[in-house]
Amino acid sequence: MAHIDRMREHFSVVNHWVYMDHAAVSPLTRDMVYGMSMRADDIMENGAMNSADWVEDVIQTRLMYAQLIGCGPDEVAFINSTAEGINLVANGIDWKKGDNVVLTDIDYPANIYPWMNQEHHGVELKWVSPRDDGRIHVEDLADAIDKNTRVLAISFVQFTNGYRNDLNAIGELCVEKGVTFVVDAIQGLGAIDMDVREMKISALAAHSRKWLLCPGGLGVLYVSRALLDDLRVTNPGTNSVINAQNYLDYKLVYRDSGERFEPSPFNPMAVSSTRAMLAMFTGLGMSYIENRIITLTDQLCQGLAEKGYKLLSPREPHEKSGIVTFTAGPDDIDAISTKLREARIVHTKRYGAIRLSPHFYNTAEEIDLVLNLL
Repeated sequence: MAHIDRMREHFSVVNHWVYMDHAAVSPLTRDMVYGMSMRADDIMENGAMNSADWVEDVIQTRLMYAQLIGCGPDEVAFINSTAEGINLVANGIDWKKGDNVVLTDIDYPANIYPWMNQEHHGVELKWVSPRDDGRIHVEDLADAIDKNTRVLAISFVQFTNGYRNDLNAIGELCVEKGVTFVVDAIQGLGAIDMDVREMKISALAAHSRKWLLCPGGLGVLYVSRALLDDLRVTNPGTNSVINAQNYLDYKLVYRDSGERFEPSPFNPMAVSSTRAMLAMFTGLGMSYIENRIITLTDQLCQGLAEKGYKLLSPREPHEKSGIVTFTAGPDDIDAISTKLREARIVHTKRYGAIRLSPHFYNTAEEIDLVLNLL
């Protein structure tokens, strides 16, 4: 507990709120704000005279993102949003009329609209629904795949009920069927340990403003080496090519890495602050962070069940995430939300349910506070 108390000193939000809404937007930490303000102060005083430090921030941030997801730094590109990353993949595929994409009908729009936007190429969409238990079953995804399927796109964790999809099994399925496997990881990255190579993921995108505790502006796109040269670059810019500093030598020869998808340098303050936060995650280790989150959500789910609430979140060991969603009668949900809000417990009320999403720095006492209000 002493270790958590020390960690909580990095989170000013705990002085004002019981913050359990990391599946929405996370609060900023002192480390992150320091990293951002340090770089901002330097630019205010010196302009670009210390730009070599910006380059080092980029190198180290790319390395830590690669470490976090289990790939090489050459397979990492920085992005402004999850949707941007998914679009870079979807728009880069050489589609043929009659190709299809397998999707689920409970995914966040960031992983839906980029694929819908390919319909003008003659691409068809095949939809898979969760069963009554709230799970996306791998066999249902397998049944949807046919000889014309080019892509299967799915979330790591469903934003509605917190169901953690079995990416290992889905990855094996996609390899067997010769299908490109694309993952929206925003609701899992930073909460659940993962390895893109072990999971056989072809491409992954995630913003950093949720479980990674960062501000907007610097997410991650992973493109496997096997897929890299098969994707057309649809956003070329100065930074996309080799010899990028030779501005008047117009040779469109792309970098042999994910950097080809970065048309311009990124905001150095966003890079510096993201570096600071990734250092916290890699320092603590994702196993520790995942265990903390699962322990807290297990406590929450057990208490909710004992009080008679209906859990919407599947909770088998390999299905758990940082998201817990529950419901009661339709009138009760509004009253519960009001009670939680009045007690300064930050949460989401959506689709007739309450969603709570604690992070590793939350405490068992905060979980008890929530349960005692219900």
